Amino acid sequence: MQKKLFIICCLGALICAAGYLAHWDRVFAEDYAKVESPTLSHYLIIERVPMFFSMPGGGADARGFVSLYTKSGKRLYRTRIPMVQLVEAEWTADSVYFWNIHWELH
Repeated sequence: MQKKLFIICCLGALICAAGYLAHWDRVFAEDYAKVESPTLSHYLIIERVPMFFSMPGGGADARGFVSLYTKSGKRLYRTRIPMVQLVEAEWTADSVYFWNIHWELH
């Protein structure tokens, strides 16, 4: 009985560790930039995942996340990006474009 309990506890710990490691980058992501829409009704938050090593001047090569928020702070979308320097937002009246992403503004 004790052996079964030990195995179950070990499996549970492995599952928890795997879940944590699968999303470790979200835990360590730090704000990189905020890009507001021309109407100030929405904004993008760009988060950068720290790199363990990079050459001098290569900090913007880090991967990260981009989130779209309303001015009240409600998050509408979130996606991963391979490099934070790729985010050059183009705002239209009802959408935002960056990298190869197109999001409708609600």
